[in-house]
Amino acid sequence: MNRTLRVLVTGESPRPDIETQIALEVPCAEICIAGALDGMSRAEINASTWRCSDTDILFTRLASGEIARVARGLVADRLSVSLQTRGPTLLWSTTAFRSLPRHDDVVQPANLLTAMVDVLLPAGTLGLFVPHCQRLERKVRERSRPGVRIVATALAPGADDAAFERAAFQLVAEKPDLALLDGMSYARSELAAYSGERDQPFRLKVITDSGDRDHAVHGRQSPA
Repeated sequence: MNRTLRVLVTGESPRPDIETQIALEVPCAEICIAGALDGMSRAEINASTWRCSDTDILFTRLASGEIARVARGLVADRLSVSLQTRGPTLLWSTTAFRSLPRHDDVVQPANLLTAMVDVLLPAGTLGLFVPHCQRLERKVRERSRPGVRIVATALAPGADDAAFERAAFQLVAEKPDLALLDGMSYARSELAAYSGERDQPFRLKVITDSGDRDHAVHGRQSPA
């Protein structure tokens, strides 16, 4: 029986932080992480963005920990090549790469999140927390569908409670029915921290790829 789980990231490997998170859930599996940009020079990565609009740019993490801009099309092409090798695979990204081949043994979180949101919110207002402000427009476009209004704000992974509440109040003012942490770079520990009890809360129902949870936001509500 194959106990190896391949994890594809949009940037570079190694990613020990991701390996640690996954090992907690599948301790019996051998985790093999590969990056779409592995083997590319920084000059090649930079050159991929020269003729791209802002909406065609992804922000991804390099092995050094640096966040780099890269062309979405380049990442999709290199992921497609990687997926020619079959076996249990998890794509570590909530970006919708619709050009990727569909295999039964490949999990794309974007598809899971879309299905979760469709069930939990057939109509209403969806609030998005997005890791980078430059991705707001694309994420809004990706999540848009008839009957659902999308509002979004940027929230950097690893942000403290104060930064989270600033972002949350921007969404609270829009009165969303559901809020989504739309990025794999948000750690599970962050979701746990965001769900703590607070005094005089306004509630946001927050979901990630790992499930949904109510979050209490305290302070004064913005005027309607």
